[in-house]
Amino acid sequence: NLIIRMDIAQLLAALHIHIRARVRCLSDGIEVVAKHVHAAVRRVGEPRAAALDHARDNIRINAIAPGAVMTDMLGAGSAAAPEALARIEAAIPAGRVGTAEEIADCVLWLASDAAAYVNGAIIPVDGGYTVP
Repeated sequence: NLIIRMDIAQLLAALHIHIRARVRCLSDGIEVVAKHVHAAVRRVGEPRAAALDHARDNIRINAIAPGAVMTDMLGAGSAAAPEALARIEAAIPAGRVGTAEEIADCVLWLASDAAAYVNGAIIPVDGGYTVP
């Protein structure tokens, strides 16, 4: 099994595959993030294209798009600003951030024989955040 590794920027782009232009208020003004839509679509398309290219070779290629996960960084930030964590959790339908173990469980499932027919999938592990 081949696992494609993505950096944080790629994962964040993949989370926004629903191609919603987001406008957010920044300290220095308003930034339109729509210019990143093309890059997000390209990044999400890469595992799918690779899966098509290698399917006949019995190589499965999938990707995971994790949502907010309790990491050391998020934990330290939420300790300093608990209201920020509350806002994040309020935006997630599951009502909480995920754990590293939950992401790892998805990776293990994808690498197992139980997912033998799964190929070219981008699986959001985000507590329902990206459900339309």
